[in-house]
Amino acid sequence: FFLIVFVIAGLLFSPAPAGDWVLGFAGVHLGLGNLLAILTLQFFCSAYFTRKGAPLIVCLTLGWMGTFTNTPGLYVWGLMSMVVILSRRLPVQFYLVPLSLLAALPYNLSLLFGPYAVPAVHTGFHPLKKIIFMLATLGGPFSASLTNATLFGVGGFILFAFAARYCYARARAGTLDYYLLTWILIAAYPLIICFSAGLIRDALGMETALSPRYRFFILPFWMALFVLLRIMLESRSLPSSFLRALWTGCAVVAIIKTWVVGVPVLNAYLDRENSARFTAISLQLDVPDRGWIRNALTATPQDVLNLIPRLKMIQHIPFEPGGEICPPWGQTLQTKTPGNVFGSFDTLEAYQPNAYRISGEVDESVSGKAKIIVANQNAEVRGCALSGYPRRIFGWLRPAIRTGWRGYAKTLNSDSELHAYAFNESTGSWQEIGTRRLK
Repeated sequence: FFLIVFVIAGLLFSPAPAGDWVLGFAGVHLGLGNLLAILTLQFFCSAYFTRKGAPLIVCLTLGWMGTFTNTPGLYVWGLMSMVVILSRRLPVQFYLVPLSLLAALPYNLSLLFGPYAVPAVHTGFHPLKKIIFMLATLGGPFSASLTNATLFGVGGFILFAFAARYCYARARAGTLDYYLLTWILIAAYPLIICFSAGLIRDALGMETALSPRYRFFILPFWMALFVLLRIMLESRSLPSSFLRALWTGCAVVAIIKTWVVGVPVLNAYLDRENSARFTAISLQLDVPDRGWIRNALTATPQDVLNLIPRLKMIQHIPFEPGGEICPPWGQTLQTKTPGNVFGSFDTLEAYQPNAYRISGEVDESVSGKAKIIVANQNAEVRGCALSGYPRRIFGWLRPAIRTGWRGYAKTLNSDSELHAYAFNESTGSWQEIGTRRLK
């Protein structure tokens, strides 16, 4: 039992779908969809074997909640309807499930064909590309390579076919139980999502199949598949210790693979988030950096720049009261030179007239506290920086030490120097850690 819980947790909470976890609302939305789908199937199977009305009522309620929260709820109705149609001598109330499917179809189809139009890139019908896209999506949690992900997808599909055949044989023999039916339906739900993604998303590029957002839906497939394999192996006349070791070894390798694939994706999203924080400095200084806006926020920086007047008017991020990263531009600092705070002012890169990208390093005791101020030769504030970034020099020696700082400065034509200051809490003053000449 504890091994199964470990495998389920290791797969579902791996960093493979890092994009949805980091983006917050997307993770909540997709996670809610998965949760509703699994709970709906679970209560359906409970009602199916107990023939009680209460689990069926809960199933129908959750099913409709899933239908109105995200469209994969339609797939759940389809799976449950298939079980009802293939079964015999079910109480009449179970036929509310296929009726719900018929009722949900118009709603979901209206969402699909109503407000949306077919993009120009969707030209032609390529069955092979769609199949490869589907299989790559299925194997995406285990590889960042399209070829390898497709091979993993083929393996997963074959294992699912064996599990489905096993469940069908048990059903024909009258020995199908609650656990088998629940897990095979949970595995089939993401499989249908892969199929629909292959039908409509392949024209966006085959690399889209490896998007972290799809992994959020796909990981329950592998979770259920491993549980089904455990059940199938236990039915064989092999030593239980050997079967347990074989299953555990395969599960651990799969979890490790999801982490190997997911950690770089997670780091990329976190770096993007950090970049968004210091890019906000350029907006507050009114010298927006299009290059970093493109890297950190959107591929179309002009969309952000067009919103700046409105953001300022409604005092929204990054212009909300109390959200200022830098002290008021032009304010005079109470500085002290020299100081005992180690650091350096390494780069000064102009990207528009009187606007600079700045970076350097600072004492580890200060790193992460966002207390780097840049001032001119008269100690008047010209910009600031955030610390806690990877070291610019020799970072490969101690990659966990994030002592770098990055930021922006806006100058006047009369400025001849820029000085970087770090706040020394022991003395309560700003101490110089580096200087760069402008002229």
